[in-house]
Amino acid sequence: MSKNNTTSIVDGRSAAPRAKRTAARMIHLIAGGLLGLFIYAPPTFAEPLRLFLQFVVIPAAVITGVFIWKQAAIRRLLTRRHRRSI
Repeated sequence: MSKNNTTSIVDGRSAAPRAKRTAARMIHLIAGGLLGLFIYAPPTFAEPLRLFLQFVVIPAAVITGVFIWKQAAIRRLLTRRHRRSI
């Protein structure tokens, strides 16, 4: 078995921290781009996007932003709980 932290569906290991950061950043950037599009687009174009932004994009931006900001604390909390359950 390799020593790197890669995702493996077979043995149930989680993704490497670098992959999680990269995915969170990409989702956060896409969400930010969609919010910018909504703000600067003409109202006739932006109105159909309103519900999607309210219920999908803004929560995704908030969750990924908190994850990026507090990733180390979240990882410590999860590994501490995981160690106790074993």
